[in-house]
Amino acid sequence: IGAFPVSVMQMSAKLSLTRPEAATGLRFRRKPGTTTNPMVGLLKATDTDIPENALLNALKEGKADAQFATWKSLNEANTASVQSFVVETNHRFSVRLLLTNKEWQDSLPAGFRTRFDLAYRRAMAAFNRETLGNLQKHKAAVLDKATVLTLTRKQHSAWRRVVEPLWADYVENTGNGELLKRLERANRL
Repeated sequence: IGAFPVSVMQMSAKLSLTRPEAATGLRFRRKPGTTTNPMVGLLKATDTDIPENALLNALKEGKADAQFATWKSLNEANTASVQSFVVETNHRFSVRLLLTNKEWQDSLPAGFRTRFDLAYRRAMAAFNRETLGNLQKHKAAVLDKATVLTLTRKQHSAWRRVVEPLWADYVENTGNGELLKRLERANRL
């Protein structure tokens, strides 16, 4: 039926990561039990397992140099206090999907279907307002601790060139590139 955006990822480090080559050789934090982020390899960097509850100390002690994190994580784990720069990349987003069986949905009586659709649209609008408010709250808290950098169009293009090989994998895994094209248009990339 629809998708509800939940969060987007940023990059943080003690140095400015506005250029992809600035990430070369850095150690990015990875949550234990997760697979290596393929973006790390494209950056000629490495990743290291660090649990959330040990992250702040690991960053202070230099066991990791950078991380991919949401505004909420940067704020609540207080990692922005030891990493001077956050690059607002919004490079990965998490969504929650509302799924239903098409046959079941199509079988609903017309009046009930109309009320169901209205309830869904209202719930989605309320959820999106709440999510946006939470994102803004956490971002504002991070702004008090670190410098948030927004990529220029030229910087964004350089990052895009580095990660384009991942897009080919995405197209291969989803069967076509239509969704990626729609996302590019929506984000004016």
